[in-house]
Amino acid sequence: MLAITNIDYGNIISSICSIKVAPFLLISIVLTPIIIYYEKRYSEPIISIKLLNDRQMVIILVLSFFVGMGIMAMAFLPQLGENLLLLKSGQGGYLVTFLALFSLISSPLAGKFIDKYSAKKVLLTGISFNIIGYVLIIFIATPYNNIYAYFVALGFLGLGVGSTIGAPINYMVQNHAKPEEVVMAQSTVSLVRSVGVAIAPNLLISIFTSKLALAMQNLQSVIPKFTTSATKTIETFSSQDKEMLSKALSNTNLDVSQIDLSPLSGSNATNIVDNISTIINNTKEIVLSNTPDNVHIMINEIFTNYQNLLIKTSDDITKNLATSINSGYHNMFIALLLISVIAFGFTLLVKEKK
Repeated sequence: MLAITNIDYGNIISSICSIKVAPFLLISIVLTPIIIYYEKRYSEPIISIKLLNDRQMVIILVLSFFVGMGIMAMAFLPQLGENLLLLKSGQGGYLVTFLALFSLISSPLAGKFIDKYSAKKVLLTGISFNIIGYVLIIFIATPYNNIYAYFVALGFLGLGVGSTIGAPINYMVQNHAKPEEVVMAQSTVSLVRSVGVAIAPNLLISIFTSKLALAMQNLQSVIPKFTTSATKTIETFSSQDKEMLSKALSNTNLDVSQIDLSPLSGSNATNIVDNISTIINNTKEIVLSNTPDNVHIMINEIFTNYQNLLIKTSDDITKNLATSINSGYHNMFIALLLISVIAFGFTLLVKEKK
């Protein structure tokens, strides 16, 4: 998990060879056969190694791992909705109620159709619903900021979640495991699925954050540059006061391209302008504390002009950050789409038993 978290998905090959990733990958490779060796020696192992001798059970285990990874898409859908609708942080949870409604409908139907058709067909249908949802998010919702596509995608993902989690895979295990190993097989499948659930957030967040650095660079291009021009008070200043003011300003990094914007890394499209304003106000207080009272009027006027300019460009700043964040989600859901395609492929390999 540490290796996956530290991978830079914008530069995969070099990051895998880096000291932040390579040692952890090496440790996991070395420990895996050791764990298998000791698990074979226990009568009640955590993972039933015997299941690995059955090709169909191996396929089901791999399938459950990827289904577990896909479950974590639900954790990021609220934030995506907040960014698309420009909602305040925390309000996106209400949007996912739409997904839960469709999941509530599909879950009992999935159980009924398993008996009528087969677990394999139900699981393939559910994964297909997920794939359709991801395609809508990747090709319509995120690139075009299309909220309608987002809600349609939620509907398909709800149908997919209700059709894939739990019943189909458990039914497959019962069909393929030996009667005396069903309980152990079920617990092993559940464990493997949990591993997928645990690994997925690190992978998906790493993919998402690989775009954040670029988002901050793009943001610099639309934030208005700080200037001391267009002020009336400066005309009344003496040469000595102007020199003092110029010196004070030059010592406070008022060029926005040089101001530390790292506090903005936790910002979203709804609060980015307010957070920039806070940084500028804090800078103003620093300037005021380092200048004599006779230039404070001038300083206040300079900062007031900048805040007005910030308000005028607020829409551009908000849209720029929202677009950059959308690109991060775009890449994240491409990864989820690939995970679903892999799960679909492994489902096709499962043999049906009548």
